Amino acid sequence: MTRSTVRDTPRSVTALPPASVAGAVSAVAVLGLFAVVVALRWESHFANVDDYLYALQTREYRDALGADPRDLLHAWRMFGSNSPLIPMLALPVAAVSASPHALILVQVLPLVLLLGSTRSLLRALGITPSASWFTAAAIATLPPVMGYAAMYHFGLAAAACATLAAAAYARSERLAHLRPALLLGLAVGLLALTRVVAPVYVAALCVPLVVDVLASGPSSATMPSLTPAD
Repeated sequence: MTRSTVRDTPRSVTALPPASVAGAVSAVAVLGLFAVVVALRWESHFANVDDYLYALQTREYRDALGADPRDLLHAWRMFGSNSPLIPMLALPVAAVSASPHALILVQVLPLVLLLGSTRSLLRALGITPSASWFTAAAIATLPPVMGYAAMYHFGLAAAACATLAAAAYARSERLAHLRPALLLGLAVGLLALTRVVAPVYVAALCVPLVVDVLASGPSSATMPSLTPAD
């Protein structure tokens, strides 16, 4: 064995796996823990007031689906004090069962979005591809995150949309790139639908972004992209 091989051995042992492997491992870990949390909820028969309120709203949306679009509009107005995003996303699950214990399965959507958005934000901040996946998985499996994932609740969706907006803005280089800027608009729009008081979240998110864009001056639109390619 040559001297150079001996020196290189520790480096190869401590190297992180490729980004594709890290992404797959992270996704399996997050979804696996989510499945465990859901199973524990089902076993304990846990539920709270928000679960049943959103379940009732979802049933009304499901029953309003038909030939007349005005029925769904009426259902939206009837529950005007509640946000429509999570109940609308849960309609495919409600077609099978409108129980809160089944409807929480829709939380897999904002959970996956949170994982991907966190990873994208970390990449924009310069974290390496594999490390960004593992860090995002660590954040997505924090007890508060999994606690909200086990409830039929708006909290996880709001966090995921806010993170997506932050990641899109970081990727846009102060709105200099079109696609991330459009994604930022979509994320802010979805965030506004997560809760009735979500405009407060939107303002808290957008005001610093607007200040950052204005403070950067007109030259920001011509800045080269600093985001490393995956």
